[in-house]
Amino acid sequence: MKGRWKSIIILLALVLAVKVECDDLGELVKKVDKVIMEQIKANERVEKLQSDFDDKISKIEEKFDKAIEAIIQKFAKALEHKANNKTFNQLNSDIKSLNLDMSSKSEISSSIEDMDNYIHNSTGTTVTPITTTTTTTTTSTQASTTSTTTTTTTSEVIMITGGYGDAGKLVELLYPNGTHICELESLPDKNYAHTQSGLLLCGGKFLKRYCLIFAGGSWKKHGKYHLRSNRWYHKSWKLGDIVMLIGGHGSWRTSETISLSASVADNYIYNRTGTGVHQATFNLKHPLMHECIISLKNSFVLTGGDNSITGGSDTVTQYNYGGLMRELPVLNEGRNGHGCGFYVNNEHKIVLLVAGGHDGSSTLSSTEMLFYDDPKSWTWGKALPYPWRWPVGVSVGNRFLLIGGGSGVKDVVMLTEDGKNWNETGAMKYARAWHAASTVPEETVEYCK
Repeated sequence: MKGRWKSIIILLALVLAVKVECDDLGELVKKVDKVIMEQIKANERVEKLQSDFDDKISKIEEKFDKAIEAIIQKFAKALEHKANNKTFNQLNSDIKSLNLDMSSKSEISSSIEDMDNYIHNSTGTTVTPITTTTTTTTTSTQASTTSTTTTTTTSEVIMITGGYGDAGKLVELLYPNGTHICELESLPDKNYAHTQSGLLLCGGKFLKRYCLIFAGGSWKKHGKYHLRSNRWYHKSWKLGDIVMLIGGHGSWRTSETISLSASVADNYIYNRTGTGVHQATFNLKHPLMHECIISLKNSFVLTGGDNSITGGSDTVTQYNYGGLMRELPVLNEGRNGHGCGFYVNNEHKIVLLVAGGHDGSSTLSSTEMLFYDDPKSWTWGKALPYPWRWPVGVSVGNRFLLIGGGSGVKDVVMLTEDGKNWNETGAMKYARAWHAASTVPEETVEYCK
């Protein structure tokens, strides 16, 4: 009997001990949750302070640039009219009457000096020229020429920049069929996960809030201001004199535009191109990561992406400068990190295309096609030579190429005009992944090393 009571007492003691431990564990979990929430709030406060600071710097820069440009314009006018003493006296008076006190001038100069030092020290200058657009049209291709299954007649060549790893600074040109032409001068610094619209290179893992443009034989900071958001693994689309940056890490829901035109102050004071005026545009309906963009003349189509449920989204959405246009038929197979673009088939029909990528569990070799003018449903196309993730799609002339990707490959394949086969037509000089590519004028070969 004593033994039974002893066992009961021991059992009760164990139960009480476990309860105490559970209570202690519960309190510990609550404390951890509280610490995590405090950390999240602290991070949000830091991000807001950083954003407020960036906005303040932008306003200061803008005020200073407007003042400088006003002075330059008056100075130029004075020279043009063989300025007399009265004109220059008035100019001097205008300078003194600018609405900037000495503390503001000091703050502005310091801010601009810091910004310029950051750009020049971290991204430097040098590389090679070009002008351009990668792109497509809703009625015809931009380079309206004919092509065979292996070659394309066009006045453009393809420029490849950066990438993850050893090729991070390297730049090269390819013929429209994907064969190597030459190297150009290297980028100022390594970069990957950036976008390229002709000569304009924006964002990326190391550039993030800035754009560079190649002009006059060297890379320069583009515009007065930084991007409104950090962006890498984002997308870009060019419409006339405007480039739109879309989504990506750092601001996956948003988009913004950048002006390519230059101001007097840019040309004469800063030796940089483009006003680089940044404006927020619209939020995306399906804010995803690692989607692929098909650039058309007056609109663009976002395909697939990485979602948190299946890993590969099947959504396809068309936008224009004003925002959402329409939802297109969903893909047969959800995918992210894929290549995409368009080509004009032998019946002169524009065909949208997605190729390769990842479905959340495995790398894909499948391809899908959709007639742009009659978008009923995506149909299966010819499979790629092997499972392929992170290729860059380029539409040039009326042909479509996939370039590089994977864990870093040199391969270039071209889709035949009938859309039924892939031909290995060329190779880059360097293996690349997470690189950027765009079409540029063929005159760019004049800058070959």
